[in-house]
Amino acid sequence: MREKRGLTYAISTDLVVYRKTGILLGGVATRSDAMRQTIAVVRETMRKFAADGPTDQELADAKTYLNGAFPIAYASDTGLAAQLNAFQQVGLGIDYLDKRAG
Repeated sequence: MREKRGLTYAISTDLVVYRKTGILLGGVATRSDAMRQTIAVVRETMRKFAADGPTDQELADAKTYLNGAFPIAYASDTGLAAQLNAFQQVGLGIDYLDKRAG
């Protein structure tokens, strides 16, 4: 969106996970005259991803990022509390960190 089309200043997604459901949230910063095109590209990208899934490289990159970012979440008392709260919200046991493959 940014590099190929110059449509956005910033774009992001976030997955909010609960025990029985999840919510995919997204945000984009773009010019008002590019909003329709930006939304069309986002929809097409999401449609393609839902139909085809990630490439092997995208999946490998995501795993590398998540494994690298995981310990950073525990760098402060606030981060630790937030992680423990998130585990509890989705029903993970107290032994989750012992079982998690790193």
